[in-house]
Amino acid sequence: MTAYRWSVVLAFVITAVNAWWALRDRTSPWWDQAIYLHDTLIYKRALDAHGLNALIDAIRHTDPSKAPLLAIAMLLLAYIFGPTMAAGLALNALLWPVLLLGTGAIAAELFGDRARIPSILMVAPGRIPKENHQ
Repeated sequence: MTAYRWSVVLAFVITAVNAWWALRDRTSPWWDQAIYLHDTLIYKRALDAHGLNALIDAIRHTDPSKAPLLAIAMLLLAYIFGPTMAAGLALNALLWPVLLLGTGAIAAELFGDRARIPSILMVAPGRIPKENHQ
């Protein structure tokens, strides 16, 4: 199997283990993750109550200290799971392999294909970003 295929398998195994750990963890989200959950709730309420124009207005005026992309990306998951930590964990589980595989691709481009797996293993201990405060 090629280094690329091993990196895909490794990324999904790491993601599965991290998702399992995150689901077992019963601590509340750290303030940063809580802000994104809160912003998603505001966006969802605006969209539900007043439509797309209200959503755009909420995006423009809600918490200017945080970029809205993660909260917007979590919006669809908030309709599936409700505006809960499950929506945030689902988004993180979807984005985690993107981060791992992207890191591997950059390492392979800079240092050759043999750098793919070590770079993923160096990023992997970061865990899904719910527990970073621990």
